[in-house]
Amino acid sequence: MAFRALRLVECVNVKFLVVGYGRVGRAVAAILKSKGFRVEAVDRERICKDLIDVLHILDASRNLKLIAELAESFDCTCGCLPSKEGFKFMASLAEKRLKLVDVSFTYESPLKLSQLASERGSLILPDCGLAPGLSNMFVGLCRKTLGPLAKVEIRVGGIPEKPEPPLYHSTSWSAEDLIEEYTRPARYVEDGVVKSINPLDSKLQVEVFDLRLEGFVSDGLRTLLRMEGRPRSMREVTLRWPGHLDVMKLLLELGFLGDEVIDVQGVEVKAKSLTAKLLESRFKSSRDVVLMEVEAESEKGEKALLRLRGSTSHWGLTAMALATGAVCSQTAVFVAEGLADNVTGVVPPEDIPNLELLVARILKELRSLGFEVEVFGLDLEH
Repeated sequence: MAFRALRLVECVNVKFLVVGYGRVGRAVAAILKSKGFRVEAVDRERICKDLIDVLHILDASRNLKLIAELAESFDCTCGCLPSKEGFKFMASLAEKRLKLVDVSFTYESPLKLSQLASERGSLILPDCGLAPGLSNMFVGLCRKTLGPLAKVEIRVGGIPEKPEPPLYHSTSWSAEDLIEEYTRPARYVEDGVVKSINPLDSKLQVEVFDLRLEGFVSDGLRTLLRMEGRPRSMREVTLRWPGHLDVMKLLLELGFLGDEVIDVQGVEVKAKSLTAKLLESRFKSSRDVVLMEVEAESEKGEKALLRLRGSTSHWGLTAMALATGAVCSQTAVFVAEGLADNVTGVVPPEDIPNLELLVARILKELRSLGFEVEVFGLDLEH
């Protein structure tokens, strides 16, 4: 199988379709194209296509059937749509016996599509970004290598290299998705019980990579919450520069981050949609820094740690887009090789077959893009 897969990936006829050609979609496409693959993309806007072979102008919110039919002629599809569009897109591909690697942080659980995907012979790998994504994969690998886990903590964030008031932040993805991080109840595990908290009520002082930052409990555990042998303590903490969370909490309390529809001179607009547009125009442009630590401890007291840091930039893309793109693109190549062909349905990142090989490839790609990567407690040299 390994030899046959290698020959497949070396073939110039291997084709990938990237659906959603925003920051992350462009990163996925650029990385795949740099490996010599044929890459086509789908987006609602006629934007620069210098990083791909063909750009298909289709609105995913209105043309799911057409996009699913288009995807049938590709070896693997990469889903990079905004969270509000991701689940319906996954469902459309689940019906078609297709392979999808997706990064959309959907409100609905992707696992709801597992039976449909299994019945149709489709393979859907959701949440294949940085966190969730690589964080889940590392936890899954720790569980496999160290045995049952007692504690997991994920500390992750994309922050500006030089924070400036009043927001002390810049965004490297959709502002609407950023707002969701602050308004979606965050689930975590304490004493073996799944609990939830309002993110902006959980401000923490965090020190990572010699930086004194603030953090909040975020809803990034996703499918780890249903992991077999779930740790008794588990949470994800998203990192921010001091000052930013106070600003966002004030906006929340004033109603700017809510779903209320307001009338502005005869035009109805959702409060958080208006805020998202305003934030996008007011975030100061700044080189971003990606920070992540994933720490796991087994019931026997054995520990493992993944550390990632970088402010790299290629193809005019942010570090966060590149880090996310590295995980998604390498997972897509892995799928196109046939290294996950023994499973169908919706497969969470922590349950992907041959996980040690996949994680090693992702870390190698991240290093090649200029990220600093350290692993302690596990041997991932491939």
